[in-house]
Amino acid sequence: MEVTQANIENASNLARLVSKANKDHAEQFGITVSNNQKHPSFYTKDWIISDFDRGEDYCLLTRNGEHIGCVAFEQPRPDTAYLNRPSVMPIHRHEGAGEMLVRHILKYAKEKGEVDINISR
Repeated sequence: MEVTQANIENASNLARLVSKANKDHAEQFGITVSNNQKHPSFYTKDWIISDFDRGEDYCLLTRNGEHIGCVAFEQPRPDTAYLNRPSVMPIHRHEGAGEMLVRHILKYAKEKGEVDINISR
């Protein structure tokens, strides 16, 4: 598995990953567009583009040429950052993919200096 930096050209693929990776949670808990339109299972390319415009960084996790997960990093202040939308395709869960994404973001944040990281969905 390999983690690489994503860019705005990956917006469609990122939206697909975030949405599909979170769809089972939405179904499990009865989450719909009408009761939680901001749930990651409803993520769109436009939301990803908006994230990039706000300065969020996305990383893609690839295995054997297939994108199987992603995560976003947002740093609104020099001392505060957010690990956003950790997403791993259900078929690839319990293989260390999520841990790899989190470790990558922690290392990325450390390279930026002393940063407190908050985790959000």
